[in-house]
Amino acid sequence: MQEDAETILNLLLLLYPTSLLYNLGPEAAIKLAKAYDKYLIPKDRLRLSVLPIYHSESALESSALRLYRMAWELDMIPRAKIASRYTRGILFKDLHAELPLEPLEKLIDLRRRREKGLDSLIAVASPKTKICLNHGWSDEIFFQEITALKNKRIMLRPRSSSA
Repeated sequence: MQEDAETILNLLLLLYPTSLLYNLGPEAAIKLAKAYDKYLIPKDRLRLSVLPIYHSESALESSALRLYRMAWELDMIPRAKIASRYTRGILFKDLHAELPLEPLEKLIDLRRRREKGLDSLIAVASPKTKICLNHGWSDEIFFQEITALKNKRIMLRPRSSSA
């Protein structure tokens, strides 16, 4: 056995359940998923335990590609889509080196569809040049954010309520 003590403990807690593990970090979850694969253990309880990771922005930002791959391997496709949003800044050569062919193709397809969606949004709508009297702001900031997302591959952040 080559797993570290934390992975073995987590594996035993899930195999002999008293409760689910809800405080797994990305690295512990990835190690645990590898142990499940190694010992051919059904992954139902593991899926429940790793779900909270996909709600943690810091975990997704720090381990986006690995969490995308883990979600794909655990057949958690909606979670893979969530993680894929955080892989924008990763170069294709790095994606190609890290991912098997099928998840790589799906990730590229998601990127292509998002790009088309942004292009369609920009083509259909045109920014207002005047300030809307009812809401107190123009669309210029919104379109700047879309352009930044498209050109620099950064993520949109929610606007503060003071805007």
